[in-house]
Amino acid sequence: MTLNNQIDQFVWIRILASFCVIVLNELYVSFFYFGDTMLPGEVIWSRLMVNELTWAMPCFLMITGVLLLDQERELPLRKLFGKYLRRILLALVCFTLILRIVEYEIEGRGDIAVGWLHDLVTGQSWSYLWYLYLMVGIYLMMPFYRMIVAKADDRMLDFLLLILIVFTSIFPIFGVFGLPIGFYLPTAIVYPAYVFLGYRLYHRPLHTGAAAALLIGCTLAILALTWARYGTDLFAAMAEDPDNQLDDLFGYSSILVMGQTAGLFMLMNRIKSPAGLIARSIDRCTLGIYLMHMIGVRVIMEWLEFNPYWYGPFTFVLMAAVLFLLTFGVTWVIRKIPRLNLL
Repeated sequence: MTLNNQIDQFVWIRILASFCVIVLNELYVSFFYFGDTMLPGEVIWSRLMVNELTWAMPCFLMITGVLLLDQERELPLRKLFGKYLRRILLALVCFTLILRIVEYEIEGRGDIAVGWLHDLVTGQSWSYLWYLYLMVGIYLMMPFYRMIVAKADDRMLDFLLLILIVFTSIFPIFGVFGLPIGFYLPTAIVYPAYVFLGYRLYHRPLHTGAAAALLIGCTLAILALTWARYGTDLFAAMAEDPDNQLDDLFGYSSILVMGQTAGLFMLMNRIKSPAGLIARSIDRCTLGIYLMHMIGVRVIMEWLEFNPYWYGPFTFVLMAAVLFLLTFGVTWVIRKIPRLNLL
């Protein structure tokens, strides 16, 4: 039976991940605008929140892998370009223009048309749009990924996944400690590993205990390393090196983040609660929530000059809840407009 886009567990994962992405982007923006005034304690808990929530974006890639690598789902080029790529490219074209207009109206930055085309082609619009550019590449490579899954047996697929993880997630760890590995893949990027990992874990899930142990172990390791990185002098000398790669321990290519994401993905796939009408409505609006939330974040912190650190960590969660509900409402209304398939 072909998998449905709205598998109940995936609905809950996408909703949770979308909310956490808003919190993440709030924190990134706050570092930029208020980093110079942050107290040491604020730096520690802010970095801890960021590092512990990095799993959010990879979850979307894992769901993509489960759905689009499904061999019972037909994915002809007409559907790939007419549905998936069309939606992402339309969103990119429209939102790079919208964001350029916003910057022009608020800051008077350059010519709108020329600046928009430059931002669109070079990917130098607001940084959070990186995920859309990534998905264009993922979708274009999907026929090749599907051929691999169709031709490879379980053992060969496990071998491919292992190679991807070793080269894109484990080898970089050696570089963090000054022992770079010279070997590399011609396309050494971690994101396809999440696509294949999602597919593999969905069809051959880990035992609940193993998934829980993976999640807890990686979460505690990230916590300990974050404290060592920002709360002690353990990595002080390395941190002062302008070329240091310490943050690779907490990025998308980190084996700890990959393990944390896999454990959480597995446990949430065991959720028995069915997704009701409201949850499914929110799920259908997650792209719009993602596209619009950053405008709200910039308005609040940059243009209204509101500093969330005045009120503590919970402020970021409260702001995220407000922005989540607001952007959901706007997206829901836009989706009701006939023939407007942007969101």
